[in-house]
Amino acid sequence: MLTYDELTPTERELWDAFAEGRWVDLRTGSPTEDDPAGGDSWGPDRSVRATVVAGLLLKGNDRSTHAVAALRLAGARITGRIDLEGAEVLSPLCLDGCWLEEQVRLSGASTRMIRMTGTQVPGIDARSARIDGQFDLRRALVENGRVTVVNARK
Repeated sequence: MLTYDELTPTERELWDAFAEGRWVDLRTGSPTEDDPAGGDSWGPDRSVRATVVAGLLLKGNDRSTHAVAALRLAGARITGRIDLEGAEVLSPLCLDGCWLEEQVRLSGASTRMIRMTGTQVPGIDARSARIDGQFDLRRALVENGRVTVVNARK
């Protein structure tokens, strides 16, 4: 996991919001500019590295609050691969209107909630995953890939 000093300003905003489960909304308010189909051209102010997403979900940010920690991100370009293969993920992952560069790996993972609404993702591998709550892909576009949920349990 990267240290706080190694994070971009956008990643620091996500880091700070995580412990309280607050949304980080990077959308501009323009439907054309916020369309995930064009997410590959969103700049650094709307980009978050997948290693930061996975690091928060797996290790948290070591800040104790009385709120439920959750990763809630809207309108972001996520670079790299979110790899949670075989992990126990205790915090919800909620992405809305995001664009993901690579397939999400959830195979063998145990989690409570995965929401990727209105998000463009090249694929999701959730083989043998255990999702004890919501697995929501409403309005998601899985482009050039597939959603694999063989032997997944809810």
